[in-house]
Amino acid sequence: VPDVEPTSESGLMDVSLHPDFAKNGYVYLAYSYNKDGKQVKVVRYIYKDNKFSEDKVIVDHVPGAPNHSGMRCRFGPDGKLYVTAGDSTDWNLAQKLDSLAGKTLRLNDDGSIPTDNPFFTTGASMGGEVGANLQRIFAYGVRNSFGMAFDPYSGNLWTQENGDDSFDELNRVEKGMN
Repeated sequence: VPDVEPTSESGLMDVSLHPDFAKNGYVYLAYSYNKDGKQVKVVRYIYKDNKFSEDKVIVDHVPGAPNHSGMRCRFGPDGKLYVTAGDSTDWNLAQKLDSLAGKTLRLNDDGSIPTDNPFFTTGASMGGEVGANLQRIFAYGVRNSFGMAFDPYSGNLWTQENGDDSFDELNRVEKGMN
């Protein structure tokens, strides 16, 4: 991955395989890079014949910073790709629904947006980049997540958030929650 920028808590932050990896070879990489300021993105690659090739950018232009860019990707039991992004050391961004920082996103495996996301209709009525960002949001108010997993029994999504100096959190993430 040529444009990964490793600094402090940033760099290559996650690698996730598509549930049908054996058939399609899709590998999802979440990483930070520097383009007009620090940003984070998820890119889908194809692994075939012992080679990786970039296939598609799934989500881009997520605000980043040397710290609190924590980005994790997991496929849920519904087959959707869940992406959690840190607040980029700006706690206010986690509460602003026009920013992708500090959010848990829910996407189709090709980066398109599921129409049953909690803010899909509102985002569609707004239009533009802000509306499209709003449509991607599954939950918000994320500080700095370094962990994400789905409970294999209940299907519930759980994330871990690092506390400022202590008091890390374990959160069950529900649709539309803050």
